[in-house]
Amino acid sequence: MAVVTCITIGELYDDTSKHDDNGVLERLKQLVKNNFPEGWREWKVARLSKKDTVGANPDPQLLNKICSPHDWNCNGL
Repeated sequence: MAVVTCITIGELYDDTSKHDDNGVLERLKQLVKNNFPEGWREWKVARLSKKDTVGANPDPQLLNKICSPHDWNCNGL
């Protein structure tokens, strides 16, 4: 069983160490900043791998709804 660790959305928002210049990510960050309610930076979320989140053999229809295989390498789960 995987150990679940948490991180705040603010920490995720500020973390740029694993990302190159990514226009999609920047647009998402702007949407979060402009539309999430006050206090969003303190919200905690679980840090899980894609495998822990959707399983070892996820249904392709599920993957099409949650990620882009081209952008996030969903085929490499």
